[in-house]
Amino acid sequence: MKPSSMPTTILGLDILTFFFRNELAPWKQALLRFSSIAGEIDMYTSGTISGLENLRAGKLDDTWQSAIVKNYWRDLSLANSITRHIINPNICNVSRFLSVLQPGNPQTELEKALWEALLNSQSTNFPTWKHIDLTHVSDSIEFTDIIHVTQSSRAIIAANLVEIIEDDLKDCEGDFK
Repeated sequence: MKPSSMPTTILGLDILTFFFRNELAPWKQALLRFSSIAGEIDMYTSGTISGLENLRAGKLDDTWQSAIVKNYWRDLSLANSITRHIINPNICNVSRFLSVLQPGNPQTELEKALWEALLNSQSTNFPTWKHIDLTHVSDSIEFTDIIHVTQSSRAIIAANLVEIIEDDLKDCEGDFK
């Protein structure tokens, strides 16, 4: 997401920042990016073009939610593909991709619904990568907002990740270069 459509003053200059969701139609993204007039209209109409108006009003339907979840898994699949085809590993014969769903702290009904959809979309069938769900440690985590955590909570998450990575490296011991 881009920042909301508001003027920002940097070095004495008013700069218009704009908002749009990643799933916004590409032509609308281009319109908001490259047309000052469209950006101004969007800003003064509270996001009619960008969809910010609907987001603020909570008028998002199930298609928006499923598009976010679909985009999440598409991005992970792409990252896996990049890892497997471009990265040369230092230890194992093949690169291994690990995706991690970290604990979250949704506050609003919209955030809770989206978080639940993401949790329910997880599968145990990732034929070319390993996916880890660390949401089970949420109760021992101190959040500063919906997703960011305190330094001591980072240590808890890191300790869980270390165990997983160590086990993964043991799996490729016979696989060393």
